[in-house]
Amino acid sequence: RDEHFTRTYADGSTVRQQYLENREQLMYTLKAGVDLHPNERNDARLSLLYNREAHIDYGDVVYFDGTLTERQRLWQFHEEEVNTSSQIASSWTHRTKRPGERLDVGLNYTFHREDEVYDISDQTPAGNGFNNTALIADEHVGDAKVDYVRPLAHGRFEAGAKFRWRHIPTRIAFTASAQSPIDVDAAGSATYDELIPAVYGTYVYERERYEVEAGLRVEYVDLRYTVAPGHNTYSSDGYDYFQPFPNARFAWKFRNASRITVNLNRRVDRPDEGDLRIFPKYDDPGILRIGNPGLRPQFTSRGELGYKHDFTQGYVYIAGYH
Repeated sequence: RDEHFTRTYADGSTVRQQYLENREQLMYTLKAGVDLHPNERNDARLSLLYNREAHIDYGDVVYFDGTLTERQRLWQFHEEEVNTSSQIASSWTHRTKRPGERLDVGLNYTFHREDEVYDISDQTPAGNGFNNTALIADEHVGDAKVDYVRPLAHGRFEAGAKFRWRHIPTRIAFTASAQSPIDVDAAGSATYDELIPAVYGTYVYERERYEVEAGLRVEYVDLRYTVAPGHNTYSSDGYDYFQPFPNARFAWKFRNASRITVNLNRRVDRPDEGDLRIFPKYDDPGILRIGNPGLRPQFTSRGELGYKHDFTQGYVYIAGYH
């Protein structure tokens, strides 16, 4: 990879950056599974997956002045990272005597490990510095779900439940020179724990000229980010909530291949483990990314009005939303 950036600062100065990166990578995946069909109404599946990806990234990041006549900084890096993943997934589908009626049950467990060592040397006119980061993060995820579908005379009914458990312990160690912006005493360990049970139901009514859909999902979230005692900056945090998320859709079909739709729904955007992780990580020599355990979910209510017209070859769609 060879990338070039120009940065212009408020004082009028300009810095030109060249990012040179090389990668050596080895990756393999092993997968096995079995499908069972004991009778015409039941199917069962079991699959196993193992993946290992190891790579070495190394290169130079060079900073010049705006005229490319003076080198202001040379940042050299060497990263060795190994990512391993394993998963066991199982599912069962049961079809009743009623055409289209179905029950799906799934149970999955996933493990992922990120093992990363990052070495950096930093050369500037003021002197030479270095950084070393050693990170191990393990992610355990368990999922269980049940989905039910029942066709109706003019539509269908769907219902289901899902349970998710995530456990991510993280350990990191730093060594750095005095010129480094990283506080070596900010290293340590932290654990992300997430528990989400949810249930939902949806009813869809369909006629020749119109469609109506109404649904509700209710979920409970318990999230805890536990920082090891004695950390010099952060302390443990977390949140929990019990919230409904309704949705509604109405579509009206015209005889001339046109359709008007109205959608209303409520959504949630939760911060992920990477958004909360307190340990700094370089995005590039000038940018350190650090999470915040105090982040909270963002809830959004949205309405959309759309119009679609079909042609023989293609269609046009216009929408507005708030």
